[in-house]
Amino acid sequence: MTHKHSQDLDSQLLQVLDGVAEYQQLQQSAGVTLRKAWFDLAQARRSAGYRWISPDQYSGNMRATATVDPETMQIVRGVPVPEESEAESESETSKPKSKSSKYTDPLHWFGMLVPPSLRDSQRGFQLSLDKLVELAQLQRHVMEGQRRLASAQN
Repeated sequence: MTHKHSQDLDSQLLQVLDGVAEYQQLQQSAGVTLRKAWFDLAQARRSAGYRWISPDQYSGNMRATATVDPETMQIVRGVPVPEESEAESESETSKPKSKSSKYTDPLHWFGMLVPPSLRDSQRGFQLSLDKLVELAQLQRHVMEGQRRLASAQN
């Protein structure tokens, strides 16, 4: 093994270890953020009443407000358009869009004046989603570094 080759291996190993350390820190941060969001939700349910903030209040037209593109591991905010409605919209372009196709804040399902802890909970879950997607990206990066390191050793 040449000196240059061993320096390359050392450099790759350090990159992998840095990625693992960053992953652990981000994982801990995401855990703290998620716990706080769940606590805020419990606090909102306690202050507003357990029946007022419950699955019974969820909209029947519930749609995801964010999705993750598995190819790029990026968050896509907003409501995705279902495939069958894309074909309908192409053939019926002159029709105005219905009110239900617009994005509405899910907090409005629980009334206009929701407890501040419910808003805090929503922000916490959104921040957690961002951190969890970043964790997935970092995990992919670390695994790729491990594969490169293993192939370089052979």
